[in-house]
Amino acid sequence: MLATVAIAACGLFRSQPAQAAKYLVFTIYNDTNVRIVHLYDRKFGEKFWGINDLTGPVQPGHSFYIRIEQNAYEHCPSVYRDVKVIFANGAVKVLSRIPLCEYNEAHINRASSGP
Repeated sequence: MLATVAIAACGLFRSQPAQAAKYLVFTIYNDTNVRIVHLYDRKFGEKFWGINDLTGPVQPGHSFYIRIEQNAYEHCPSVYRDVKVIFANGAVKVLSRIPLCEYNEAHINRASSGP
């Protein structure tokens, strides 16, 4: 399912081989012509999205990153995240079960409704 969502919604790019880093960084690029106004992330399988990660909109052509601290409960090779992006025009894009130990960025290239 991830491959289908990733191909339809954005381009995911593999990271370099993981080192024993304390943090995982996942960058989201806004390759659309619409501002991203809300961005949420959660551990894969959680029900609630929590708070908006953005302090301001992500303009077209700009990016935002999510930094995840590895710990005893969440560490490579098994860190998975869901990401929800909401655009200024109301469109919503959800990326499910992103393996953050394998991918370090996503290029959102369409501000269309859902996956």
